[in-house]
Amino acid sequence: MTTEHIVRTSSRSGPGASTTGTNARRKETPPKASEVSAGSSYSYKDYNPTPTVVYTRHEEEANELVASLKKGPLGFDMEWRVLWTRKANSAQSVAQDRRVAVVQLADTGGMILVIQVFAMSRFPKKLQEVIEDPRIPKLGANILNDGNKLLDDYGILAKNLLELGALVHMADPAGGEFLAGSRSPQWKNIIALGKLVAQYCQKTLEKPKHLRMGNWEAELNVAQVDYAASDAHCAVKIYDRLLDLANLNGIHLTNETIQKRCSSSVPHPCRKLSKLPSCSDVQMEESRPITGQVRRFATMPNMVTSTPVYASGSGTRPQHLRAYHLWYKEEMSLEQMCNKLRLNTNGNTGTVSLENSTAPGLSTGLEPLDDGDEDKQTMIAGSNSLKPSTVMCATFTASHELWCTELDRGYVIGALQTDAKLPFDMDKLRVLVQMDGSSWERHHDWLLRVWREGRGVAY
Repeated sequence: MTTEHIVRTSSRSGPGASTTGTNARRKETPPKASEVSAGSSYSYKDYNPTPTVVYTRHEEEANELVASLKKGPLGFDMEWRVLWTRKANSAQSVAQDRRVAVVQLADTGGMILVIQVFAMSRFPKKLQEVIEDPRIPKLGANILNDGNKLLDDYGILAKNLLELGALVHMADPAGGEFLAGSRSPQWKNIIALGKLVAQYCQKTLEKPKHLRMGNWEAELNVAQVDYAASDAHCAVKIYDRLLDLANLNGIHLTNETIQKRCSSSVPHPCRKLSKLPSCSDVQMEESRPITGQVRRFATMPNMVTSTPVYASGSGTRPQHLRAYHLWYKEEMSLEQMCNKLRLNTNGNTGTVSLENSTAPGLSTGLEPLDDGDEDKQTMIAGSNSLKPSTVMCATFTASHELWCTELDRGYVIGALQTDAKLPFDMDKLRVLVQMDGSSWERHHDWLLRVWREGRGVAY
C-alpha cells in the first residue's frame, strides 16, 4: 500500500483562530461578507500548526486512518464526477452525477483525510461507521444533501449531520439574518460554505471550475487534494469560530441543544414513502405470504418449510435459491458462499452447472464473457469458484441480449427479485451488497424500492 502524505509547515497563525482569555464577555459581530477582502484565498496551509493531510486510495489504510482521528466533531465533505451528455436531437446538455468518489474528513487535532473511495473495492467499513455514528457530529453546508447521496450511491444511513448555517442562527443571530437574507424559513439554515468562510474566516473559498467539475475518479493531483482538504478543514474552523462567538456574546450552547436544533440524519428509507407513522404500518401486496396474512419480519427467522427452500416452485432459478438458502438460512459468509457455489462444467450433483449453456463466448474453459469489461466479468479463468459479485448480484455480459437478461438477475438478489415472498433481513442484505463497491450502484433502484416498501425490515 502506498500512502501519499502532503505535509506543509507555516509560521503564520491562521485567521479565525480560537480566541481565549479572561476578558469580560462582550458583543462581537464579524465583518459583513461584503466587507471582506476577496484577495485572500482560504487554504488549510495558512493555519499554525499546519494540518497533516493524508490522501489514500486503499481500503485497509483508510480504515486505519479513520480510526486514528481525534474524537469529536469532524469537518465533512464529498466530491464526485459530473458527466455532461447532449440530448438526442437537441443542443441542450444534461448533467449526470456519478457516484461519490472522494470523502474528506477533518478533525480538530490537525488531521485531514482525503479518501478516494472510488478506487476501492468497497466503501471502507470504519468510514461508514463514523458516518453512521449518531455520537459524532459531521460538519458541513447543505450537508443533508450529501447524506442523501451517500444513501443513493452506497446504501449508507448518515447520522448527526450538523448544518453550519443552523448553528450560525444560534451563535450569531445577526450574522445569520444577514447571510440568510430574504429566504423563506425552511431555507434559512442553508448557507453556502463560501459565504460562511467569507463571514467567519475573512477568506475567499475558491471554487475553480476545472477542479470543482474535474475528474475525481482518477488518481488525484496535488491541486485536487488541496482543494478537497480545504473544504473539510474550513468547516471545523467555522464551527470553532461560531462557538467562540456564542461565548463572547453570552449565548450558552450545549452539545445537546446544538444537536437538537442543527443536526439531522438521513431518514430511514421505509419511512420516506408515505405519511404513515411508522414502518410497521407499511403493508405491501407483494410482501404478503400465500396465507394472505401480512408477514412480519420478526417471525421470519423461525419459518419452517416442508421442503428445502432451494427446491421450491417459485420459478426462481435453482442456483439463485441455493445461494439465497446459504445466505439466509445457513448464514454463510460471502467467502463460504463463493466456495460452496462452484461452477462445475461436468455437471456434478450438488453444484451449479453451466454445462448446457448455449451462450456464445462461454466455453468449458471458463473464459471471461467480455474481455473488454473487467468489472462485469463474473468468472475467473482457471478457477471453479464464483466471484463475490456474482454471488451477491451477478451481472454476466455476453453478445446476446437474451442471455444477458436471463443471467442479470443475480444470485441472492435474483432470488429475492423473482420471489417477493422470500423472507430476508434488509440490514444483512445491505451489508452483503456493500461488500462490492459497484453492486449497490448497479441495483440501488430495486434495493431502495423494497427498503421503502418495508420489506425485510423488523418491526
